[in-house]
Amino acid sequence: MTSSQSELPVSAASGPGRAARVPSISDSFALTLLPFVLSLAAGSLDVTGFLGLDGLFTAHITGNLVVLAARLVAHEPSPASYAISVPVFVAMLALMRLFVAGLDRFSVASLLPLLTLQFLFLLMTLGICIAAGPRADPHGQALILAGMLAVSGMAVQNALVRVRQRKSLASPFHRCCWLAPTK
Repeated sequence: MTSSQSELPVSAASGPGRAARVPSISDSFALTLLPFVLSLAAGSLDVTGFLGLDGLFTAHITGNLVVLAARLVAHEPSPASYAISVPVFVAMLALMRLFVAGLDRFSVASLLPLLTLQFLFLLMTLGICIAAGPRADPHGQALILAGMLAVSGMAVQNALVRVRQRKSLASPFHRCCWLAPTK
C-alpha cells in the first residue's frame, strides 16, 4: 500500500480485521503532472518574456532585481518594467492571499480558481503581444502592460504553490485533499 492511500475499517461483510484501500485525491494523474506543467509554463514564459520584453524576467522576479541593480551600478538606464515588476508581483501575491482566504471562508477549494486566474492573465498577455505585433517597442505601454500581466500570472502561480505547500503540511486531511478549503 502506498503512503498516499489510507486504510479504513470496513463493515463486517468484508470480513473481520480487513481494511479497504481508499484512494487519495493526490493519486490523480493530472495532479501528479501539475507541478511539471506549471514549471514548464513558468520556464517558457520566462524565456519568451526575457527575449521579447527586452530582458524582463516574468517568472523569476529576483532576476529583475539583479539586472536592475547591475544597470544602476553601471549608470545605465533601466526600463520601467524592471522597476515595477517587483511591486506588481508583491501586490498580486497579497491579493491572492486575500482571494484564497475568501475562498476558504466559503469552503471553496482554491486550485481551480487560481489556475483559471493564471490562465486568464497569461491569455491577456498573449492577446496584447499578438495585437502589438512582432516589431512592437518592448518599452512601450502595451508591452509593459503585457509584461505586468505575465508577472501577475506568475504571482498567481506562486500563490498556488504556496497554498499547496501550506495545506500539504497542515494536517493529514489536507495532505489527502489537495488545496481543499481549510474549514
